[in-house]
Amino acid sequence: MPLNILITSTSFMDTPGIHQETLAQYDLQLNYLRGPLDEATMLNHIEAYDALICGDDALTEQVLRKGKNAKLKFVSKYGVGLDKIDLSAAQKLGIPVTNCPGVNQVSVAEHFFAALLCYLRNIHLQFNEVQGKGLWTRMTGYEMYGKKLLIMGLGRIGSEIAKRAKAFGLQVYGYDQHPPASLIEEGIIEMIDDLPTQFSQMDFVSLNLPLLPDTKHILSAELIQQAKKELVLVNTARGELVDQDAMIQALQNKTIGGYVTDVLDIEPMPSDHLLRHLSNVLITPHIGSRTFDSVQRQGMMAVQNLVDGLNIPLKTSNNS
Repeated sequence: MPLNILITSTSFMDTPGIHQETLAQYDLQLNYLRGPLDEATMLNHIEAYDALICGDDALTEQVLRKGKNAKLKFVSKYGVGLDKIDLSAAQKLGIPVTNCPGVNQVSVAEHFFAALLCYLRNIHLQFNEVQGKGLWTRMTGYEMYGKKLLIMGLGRIGSEIAKRAKAFGLQVYGYDQHPPASLIEEGIIEMIDDLPTQFSQMDFVSLNLPLLPDTKHILSAELIQQAKKELVLVNTARGELVDQDAMIQALQNKTIGGYVTDVLDIEPMPSDHLLRHLSNVLITPHIGSRTFDSVQRQGMMAVQNLVDGLNIPLKTSNNS
């Protein structure tokens, strides 16, 4: 009897490509729920499935235990971030968890520059003026050239941003406990060690850290207070890296220049989210890695992880 697989990643579902074609070749019963799913929803459904291809769903210890007590055998995470999965509980319960590192850094790095340039040149606002309202009101924007960019987190995505930033003429600085030596040796980036002091000198900041207990609210109220009033912060990592109350206050008081974010503390965004109507905010709906190229790479890795982890056979001519 085919294994029952739940797919919750909307990127995987919504983007046609080789990942979907490949998955269809295996002897599986495929089921779909549009995520990210909260704990209560997962608890209502988890007992029915042998394995997951999940997005940022709440896989808490309670969810994993209920799944394990039924028939859950494997979790294949579509994407890189594992902060929504209780990994210690999964290990304790003997449920393997895989993810997809090294496949989305180009897409997210490109999104960083697309979003920052859009904000600096008012493209999102001018689009609405011209095509939405039929007006020809011209706003004045800002250049990136010669400005100081701090990249917090120099993993694959942060490193890709650093390489491209030099081409834009930015002065690039990094903050990371274990930076890639090549970025320093090649003169691409200069590391900083006194974050509270040097943060105040930056024009732009890119957040590219994983969400861990020691990185939650790393953009603290104290750090936000140190920022120059022109600072634009770009977040393509996790919403919880930022002390949102402090950020909202700074944006409302215009003591910080702007917040460009692809991630929020609650996703999908509630209609009454406090960031939604602020004029110095640009929000995109977690699409940094959502390109046809990246989705197929991530999707194929998620499928391969699942197939290899459970030794799933291809369909035969009799059951196809």
